[in-house]
Amino acid sequence: MATVRKPMFGSMPRRGNYGARWRRGMFGGPSSGAAILLSDLFPEANGTNLSGKALTGGTWTVHGGSGWDVQSGQANPTAEPGGGLWATAVANAGVASVRMSVKTASFYGGLIGRAVDVDNYWLLAHNSTAMGINERTAAGGYVERATGASSLAAGHRLEFEFRGNVITARHYDAAEVLQLELTFTSATHNTATNFGIAAIGVSADARLDEFYVYA
Repeated sequence: MATVRKPMFGSMPRRGNYGARWRRGMFGGPSSGAAILLSDLFPEANGTNLSGKALTGGTWTVHGGSGWDVQSGQANPTAEPGGGLWATAVANAGVASVRMSVKTASFYGGLIGRAVDVDNYWLLAHNSTAMGINERTAAGGYVERATGASSLAAGHRLEFEFRGNVITARHYDAAEVLQLELTFTSATHNTATNFGIAAIGVSADARLDEFYVYA
C-alpha cells in the first residue's frame, strides 16, 4: 500500500445509524464505571499553552508544528502546522480508548493512539466529510488502513479504541448516535501508551474538547 504525506479518504466501510454504545457521563465524559486514566476539559484561561500543561493523570507534550493553547475552554492549534500538529499524553499500560468531542463544524484532524514518537503512531483523522484510520510510519508519511464517509458537525464526538490488536474508530453525533465505525487489525505499537489529539492544517474552527483516555 502506498505511503502518502497526508491522510487520504477512499473506499467505503460499514456505515449506519447503529445507536449509541456509550453513555455520556457528567460534563460529557465516560460513564461512572469507566476507569479514567487521563482527562482534560481545558478549563484554563484563553491563551494557556498546552505544552507542559498538567491534565488529570499526566502532562501534555507538543510534538511538531507550532503548538496548542486553550481558547474558550477548548484545545486550539495556534498556527498552520506544516505537516501535522499534535499533542500526546502518557497513560498507564493497558489504556484501551480515547474520546474527544468536536465542538465546531470546520475541522481536519482528530485523535492519536499508541504513539511511540513523532514518526510512529496511529491517527484517527476526520476532514469534516470523511474519517480514516491512518498509520504514521518512520518513512515520514501516512498509510491509510480504513476509511469511510461521515459528516462532522458541532458537538459530535470521535472515539479511537484499542483492544489487543483490534483498532476501532467511531464517529458519534451530538445525540450519541453512531454515524460511522471503522476497524483495522494490527499488532504495530500495541504496547505504546501515548494518546492525544491532532490537527493537520488549522483554521479558527479547528478546536477539540472533552479529552478522555480510559481502560
